[in-house]
This record gives sequence, structure tokens and C-alpha cells, in this order.
Amino acid sequence: NDLKEILNERFIFDDCKTLLIDGPWGIGKTTCVKDTIKSKNNLFFYISLFGKKTVDEVNTEVYKQVHRNK
Repeated sequence: NDLKEILNERFIFDDCKTLLIDGPWGIGKTTCVKDTIKSKNNLFFYISLFGKKTVDEVNTEVYKQVHRNK
């Protein structure tokens, strides 16, 4: 519940542009973030750093998310 509150109050409505969420595997971090993003009419993008080893890999994923319709 704290994560949902932070996402809705601070991340969505404040000037916060990036959010790092840390916690044990399997507690629902990804699901919570994706559900919050979906409810905001695609105004936000979700990028996972899992498995990314270089900045180029992250940049490629950002590009793919921003330009999904191409």
C-alpha cells in the first residue's frame, strides 16, 4: 500500500521523473507499477533494468517503449 501511495502522490503528481524500487523478489513491485501506469492513460513508460548490462541496452529499451507504434 505504501508503494501505491508513493506512486500516486509523489511520482505521478510531483516533479519526480525517475523512481527506483528495491525490495525482495516476488512482493509485487512490477505489478503495482504497471497497474498504476496503465491507469494513467499511457502517460508513463515502464523500463525494467533486469538483465541490462550496458547503457546502450537501456537506451534501446527506452526507444522501443517511446516509439511502440513504429
